[in-house]
Amino acid sequence: MVSISVDYSSALGSNGTSIGNLQSLAELVKADETALAFINRTRNNRILYTGISTLDKRKPSHDGADVIEISGLSNTGKTQLLMHIVASCVLPQDMGGEESVCIYFDNEMKFDPGRMQSIITEQIVNIVDGGGGLRFFHGQTGTGNDIEKTITECTDRVKVVRCRSNLEVLYTLYSLRPAIESENIRLICMDTVASFFWETLDTDSNASGLHVSIPNALKRLMQYNQLCVAVTKPVLFNFTSSAPMLNKKRTEYLSETWRNMVSTRVFLSRAREQNVSISPSVFQASINSPSVNLSFEFEVEDAGVKELA
Repeated sequence: MVSISVDYSSALGSNGTSIGNLQSLAELVKADETALAFINRTRNNRILYTGISTLDKRKPSHDGADVIEISGLSNTGKTQLLMHIVASCVLPQDMGGEESVCIYFDNEMKFDPGRMQSIITEQIVNIVDGGGGLRFFHGQTGTGNDIEKTITECTDRVKVVRCRSNLEVLYTLYSLRPAIESENIRLICMDTVASFFWETLDTDSNASGLHVSIPNALKRLMQYNQLCVAVTKPVLFNFTSSAPMLNKKRTEYLSETWRNMVSTRVFLSRAREQNVSISPSVFQASINSPSVNLSFEFEVEDAGVKELA
């Protein structure tokens, strides 16, 4: 895994960049479209394979966007589900993956490279042990060195970016377009998309400034490239309600620009909360999109997320 720490303090100056300058900054990325970008934008969009059968029944939005928002309270498996999606992105195609690069915004500074490598390793080992690696290793079972090389190639496709503000996130998104056009980047992840939400509320409402500029930057990248965006988001509840957790009214606090981008919402909670004997590692996912309204239970194991029958 490649870790990138972003520091734009020298470029911004001591006072940073005002929100009023963001519009002119956005104009800088409106360069002439390359042939590769045109092909990527105009070819048929398809959703990203996540390795989770129920979630893979979703369809992109009417404009072809594939944006997955994973929300829930703390300790409901949001990051684990996101990491599982990342693993499916970077695994080789002959092993059922996308064999593509993922840009992972570690906004909470809690990304666990050991856990990421464990998920990738366990998935590859399980595939090889089940005979699924024969085609990948050209009819052979694959030696330990072959498997280790494959694991390294997969982990190297995970590019971790650490930003310390919404402005750094925005600058990084602006700088991604050349890399996306030259590399096989298929997925952009943010854990979480709301990390720096509160710090800019003093200067911006959730309908202006960076709360709108960041979704627009993501939207522009998706317009010119076949990208999926998957994010986690803490949830805010109306706890005055006596309804069960799944039925409580959730307060939406991000911008309307972001809300309109999301094509699939996944809400996570503890499974069967009233049953105290259930394992604390079992969760329930409720999927809501224009094409799919389903739910499933899952548990977190070494190889990532496992759907339960």
